[in-house]
Formats: sequence, C-alpha cells, structure tokens
Amino acid sequence: EWAPLGLVEMINAGGAVVATTLTRAPADDHDAEARLTSRAAGRFLAYCTPRPASVWREGGELGLPFSYDDATGLLAMQIDEATASKPAELLVIGE
Repeated sequence: EWAPLGLVEMINAGGAVVATTLTRAPADDHDAEARLTSRAAGRFLAYCTPRPASVWREGGELGLPFSYDDATGLLAMQIDEATASKPAELLVIGE
C-alpha cells in the first residue's frame, strides 16, 4: 500500500507531489517499489506497507535517512534541494 500525503509543512501538502507510482511486482528481489516526484523541498510524509527497506534519490549513491512507524505505517523523510525547475525524484523500496 502507498498513500503519499506530501510536504506536510505546506498549506497544500499534496500539491508538491508531481507524480507517484507503485509497482507491486517483484523488482530486484524487493516486494514493492514506490516512485515519487516532488516539486519542492521539505518534510514529506506517506503511509505505506510493508516497511521500506530503503529510500533513494534518483541518481544518488547514498540512501536517504527516513523514519517509519510500524504501528501506523507512517513514513517520514526530508526532501532537500527540490524546486519546480528541478524536482526531486525518490524511490522507496519495500522489504
């Protein structure tokens, strides 16, 4: 399951989400992949299950830090350096 809420410190939190997809079929031995494009930077929240194994910025070499609440399925992370002219593209990989 994947339900992006958006950048929660904005008035229109979901307005920063340009596109999102969920792939449930196994890809590289993972249960699911969610892709997200955000037009702005800030604190991003989503509800998802299963627990993410990792979060990556497209083209990045290091995984992004994130927090996950097992009881609620709430995923939180900080998106940096995103603008309308250069959106952030993220990949959330399930366990």
